[in-house]
Amino acid sequence: MKALLEAARAGKRQLSGQVFDGTSDADYYQVVTSIGAGTSNEASRRNRSAAKPRMPIKSVEAVIGKATWWPVQMSYFAPGKNEGLPEFEIAFHLYDNGVSNDLVIDYGAFALFASLQQIESYTLPDC
Repeated sequence: MKALLEAARAGKRQLSGQVFDGTSDADYYQVVTSIGAGTSNEASRRNRSAAKPRMPIKSVEAVIGKATWWPVQMSYFAPGKNEGLPEFEIAFHLYDNGVSNDLVIDYGAFALFASLQQIESYTLPDC
């Protein structure tokens, strides 16, 4: 996620590499990531045609409401099979503070959607 956030901040539009997804000992995927243009929620509120994230929850709005965000799509290919259709895809909005929201996991036969319902931010201690 750190490399993805750094690439988005630098204006890169693609990122690829091997990723271990944790579902089994052998599940390494070749992941091809597309990163859309960054925008702020303020700018997307002014531009009604922009694809803007939903902000129905006050705790979520407080943490990510003014942050710059990027639409991200990650395509997961089985090792050695980086052509044709991916095994699955994940799309989400990535915020400048590392939070992501409006997640869609698409397995082809079905898809899952998730959005933040509550979030708490903590102040780092001075130490």
